[in-house]
Amino acid sequence: MKNIVMKNFSKNAYIKTMIEDKNEQRKQLLLSKIAQFRLFDDDFMSKVFEDDIEATEFFTTGF
Repeated sequence: MKNIVMKNFSKNAYIKTMIEDKNEQRKQLLLSKIAQFRLFDDDFMSKVFEDDIEATEFFTTGF
């Protein structure tokens, strides 16, 4: 019985580690994609600044 419990624990720990590794890889991929964004390349950000001249000036003058 003890061996079965240990095997299940080991299997579950392995699966948990694999899931965590996959999540970390996905997180790193997403962060690298986000790092490639440029403020005015994004349609959403263009819409955000469309009617906000003060915010546009703030960001385009380098803070």
